[in-house]
Amino acid sequence: MMNDLVADCLARLRNAGMRGHSDCAVRASIFVKKILDVLVREGYLEGYAEKEERKGVKNFVVSLRYHRNKPVISMLQRVSKLGRRVYKSSRSLRPLNNGLGIWILTTSHGVLSDREALKLGVGGEVVCGVY
Repeated sequence: MMNDLVADCLARLRNAGMRGHSDCAVRASIFVKKILDVLVREGYLEGYAEKEERKGVKNFVVSLRYHRNKPVISMLQRVSKLGRRVYKSSRSLRPLNNGLGIWILTTSHGVLSDREALKLGVGGEVVCGVY
């Protein structure tokens, strides 16, 4: 049984990008869907589609984005883990990788990137960093 679907999703995306795959399959959940929505909105992924593997088991088939034959996502790092939660206010959010990356946060307004959270002036739990 998989305990942390987000960490599994991030690892699969990172590994598929390093191997040069055009797409990869990720276990489906509502929270993973919201994270993928943020990554598509910010331009790190081409898109994704839901696929039913067998009755009751769904996956997302994620299309990775490349620029000059290199993956756009070079690093996906899980920040908040099951044993240690990390929270940041809107004032304490600093740019990731000199502004080239994003933090993905869960806030009272939903799952947002750090840029969206700064516009709304909200903080929350830092799920992962992407650059």
